Amino acid sequence: MLLRLMWTAQVATTLSLIPLGIWCYTQLTYKNIHKQWVRDFIERSSGKRVRKAAEFVKELHALKFEVI
Repeated sequence: MLLRLMWTAQVATTLSLIPLGIWCYTQLTYKNIHKQWVRDFIERSSGKRVRKAAEFVKELHALKFEVI
């Protein structure tokens, strides 16, 4: 009985966290770096290197559309 209860709890937890994981996966991109919570999350999890890389990508994007 205990094993079945534990299995049910694991399945319920997993199924309830899947949508949250998918949402986080789609939101945590360099395109959303302008959002404060995304910037804070990335800085806490991987340091400032990722932020600097995202700024570099913005510069490259700006250069791509710059008319010379």
